[in-house]
Amino acid sequence: MGSMRIPERARLGVAVVVVVGWAAAGGAAAGCAGSTEPAVTISAVTPAVAYSDDKIPIVIEGGPFRPVYDIDTTGGQETTELGAFTAFLAPSSGGKGGVAADSLQWLSTSELAAELEPGIAAGSYDVEVRDPRGALARLGAGFVSLGPDKTNPVVTIDEPVAGAIVNAGAEVPVAFRADDGFGYLSSMDFIVTSSDVLLSGTCPQLAPDVHQATCRFLFVVPKPMQNGQPLNVIVTAHDTATNSQRAETTLAVGVAPVVASFGPFEGPATGGTQLSVMGDNFITGTQVFVGGSLLQPNGGTVVSASLIQGTTPQHDPGLATVTVRTGALSMDLSSSFDFVGQPEVRALTPTSGPLAGCTPITIVGKFFRDQPLTRIWFGADGANASQLRCPVYVSQNRIEGFTPPGAGAVAVFAQDPAGGIGMLPLAFTYVGSDAADAGVAAPPACPCAAGPP
Repeated sequence: MGSMRIPERARLGVAVVVVVGWAAAGGAAAGCAGSTEPAVTISAVTPAVAYSDDKIPIVIEGGPFRPVYDIDTTGGQETTELGAFTAFLAPSSGGKGGVAADSLQWLSTSELAAELEPGIAAGSYDVEVRDPRGALARLGAGFVSLGPDKTNPVVTIDEPVAGAIVNAGAEVPVAFRADDGFGYLSSMDFIVTSSDVLLSGTCPQLAPDVHQATCRFLFVVPKPMQNGQPLNVIVTAHDTATNSQRAETTLAVGVAPVVASFGPFEGPATGGTQLSVMGDNFITGTQVFVGGSLLQPNGGTVVSASLIQGTTPQHDPGLATVTVRTGALSMDLSSSFDFVGQPEVRALTPTSGPLAGCTPITIVGKFFRDQPLTRIWFGADGANASQLRCPVYVSQNRIEGFTPPGAGAVAVFAQDPAGGIGMLPLAFTYVGSDAADAGVAAPPACPCAAGPP
C-alpha cells in the first residue's frame, strides 16, 4: 500500500474520490494495519453560549479534520466534498431533542463551520462530529442554548455625569454604551429635551453580530435659557430580539455667577475655616475654589441663590484666590484668602539670662506676623507662660524683645490667632542674676519693667 494506482476509468475523465488520511511517517493509509492517524477531537465551539431566536453560526475547533476530495484526473481539478463531515448536538442530560448542524463547511484541518437552526430548546448540549472515515469526536457540554432572548441590554451613560452644569451656547459631548450580553444589538438612539425636544437622532449603523457598542454625539445648549433649567439626555439601545432599554441623565443650565464678598479673610494653612461666599446666580452644582482647591465638601454647599458655605482645604501658607464657578463660567474675587502658617520657633540668642528677665533676645523662626498677631511666650507650658516684653517684629523670620521674669529651663511659644501655636522646648534657661552665660555682661535695666505694651 505504499502507492496508489488510479483506475483506467480515471484516465478517461472519471472523477475519483480520495480520502486524505495518509500517515506522514510511513505513508500508510488510514485504516491499514499500523496506521498512526491521530484520533479526531473537539476542543471548543464558538460561540459556546447563545440565544436561539435566529440562526446561530458556529465554528467547531479541534481536529485533525481530514476532508474528502473529488479529483478529476482529466482536467486536473479537485474539489472538497463538504458533505463528508456531519455535526450533531445531543442534550447533555441524555434526553431527546438532538439537533443536526446545517451548512457544514470544512475550513481547515482544525476548524469546521456550521449553522444551528432557530428554536433550540434551552439547555446544555454535547457536540459531536463524525469525519469521512467514520471517526466520532465528542465535546461534553460544548454548547449552551439560552432559549429565546428576553433580556434587555444594559445601557450606561459615561458622560456627561448626572447633575453637571452646562452653559448656554456650549457644546456638550455625550457618550453612552450598551451591552447585550450574549444577545446582539441592532440600534442605539438618543433624545435631548428641556421644555421641548431639542435634539434627537440615531447612532451610526451597528455592525452585524455586535454584543457591545459605544455611541458618541454632541449637542449645543440653546440660548437663552433660564438659570438652573433642567436638560434631559435620554438614550436607548435595541437588540435583534426586539428588547430595548433606556437610560437618562439630567443636566442643569447655568449662567455666570455674581460674587459680592466672602468672609472671613484668613485661616490656618491646615484648612478647616468655615467660609461664606455671598453673591447671586448660585445653583446646585456651583462650586467655590480657594487657591485652586475645592471648598469642602465638593465645592461648598449652595444654601441659596446668594450664599455658599463650606470649609477651606489644606493649602500652603500665603494668599490664595477665591473663585466661584458655574459650569464653564467662573468669577474671581478681588480679595484673597490668607492661609496662615503655624508659627515656628527655631532658635534663640542668647539661650539663658537672669531670673529677673529683661535680657535682650532675638527669636528666629518661621511664619511670624507683625504685632499684635504673633505673640512670643516663655514658660513651662502654655497655661503658665509670660509674654515677651517690648516685642519688635523684624520679619516673618525674626522677632526681638526682652525676656520676662522666670525660673529654670522653659519652652518658648509662638502664638498666632489664625495659624495656631508653635513651640521650641527647653529653649531658654533662667539662672541667678550673677550667673549669666559666661562672657555675657549683665543686662541693662529693662525698658519695659511694667510689662508688655
